[in-house]
Amino acid sequence: MAKSPILQITIENDKYAEFKGFKINFIGFDKVPWRFSPKGFTTGKYILGRFKERFGEFGLTIVKDENSRINTKKSPVQITIKYEDALRLAGDFKANYKLEGIKTVTKHLSTLFPREFPDASQENVQEIELSIEDIQESHRLLPVLAKYKIKSAEDLKQLFAGRKVLHYLSLEKVLKEFARNLKIKATEHEWQTFFKKHILILNPGYIKIIEKPNISLSIQLPDFLLLSIEDYVDVYEIKVPRTPLLQYDGSHHNYYWSTEMAKAISQVENYVDSINKNSDSLRIQIREQYHVELRVVRPRGYIIAGHSDQLKESKKRNDDFRLLNESLRSTEILPYDIFLERFKSFSKTLKEVN
Repeated sequence: MAKSPILQITIENDKYAEFKGFKINFIGFDKVPWRFSPKGFTTGKYILGRFKERFGEFGLTIVKDENSRINTKKSPVQITIKYEDALRLAGDFKANYKLEGIKTVTKHLSTLFPREFPDASQENVQEIELSIEDIQESHRLLPVLAKYKIKSAEDLKQLFAGRKVLHYLSLEKVLKEFARNLKIKATEHEWQTFFKKHILILNPGYIKIIEKPNISLSIQLPDFLLLSIEDYVDVYEIKVPRTPLLQYDGSHHNYYWSTEMAKAISQVENYVDSINKNSDSLRIQIREQYHVELRVVRPRGYIIAGHSDQLKESKKRNDDFRLLNESLRSTEILPYDIFLERFKSFSKTLKEVN
């Protein structure tokens, strides 16, 4: 069996400063995983910076099936991170942005590489230099600081600790409603209303919902767009848990997308193409209406549909679903129970932190 080729990207993002031009290798993939691009990747600046501090010059490889490891005997040091570990790190990072993000990276590095980062959790994390954008945004905090009579760093720490507790309690309430909707077999409209109302609690990586009625452009758009912390835009399509995911082709002995899923995938990819083709007009309108500098770079589409119980009939069915999902150009299919488990895990992490 032929080995997968070694793929590579080069960081071209000016905001990566000294890491512009840095090369990342990928082993075990047919194509570069979607979370990585020449623009960078979630946690990119932070994790590269931490490795630079620790080792100086280093090489980085993302692997699909091997374990994370560091080879300090080579020069430069060679760092290998399993893709699943990178995704887990990125997920936690979204909930612990900037300063908390650095601490999260440090914690994961200590778990993955205890020899090289033995006391990472005890290290003093340097303060982050504020950009002009950070300073401009800081005015939003002033009413909060005044309301809670913040007079010291300790007061501020207590405030944000309290906000974490509130987020945990809110998330727990939303997860219970999610489970209830599964039990009562909520309609597609009910699920759409649920996600529109609660997605910012379920996924703190998003900070704003941009509703279709507020966009006056004559382009194909879903009912709402989601704006991430980094000002990127994502598209969600909501079906129901009983939506059939796959159909079987007896003549070729494999599975393919069901008619309903094929239509949903086509719709989402049309949304993404429409956003890409009209990015300049969309960016201008979002800037004027929401005062946000939207970044339209490879928008991602997510379809929440079906249930993984449908895939348990056979290993072939499960494997074909994974292959079909990974082959999609700009879209990912998330069965409802998998989506729920992701945020149960996040809730557990919040509870431990609190």
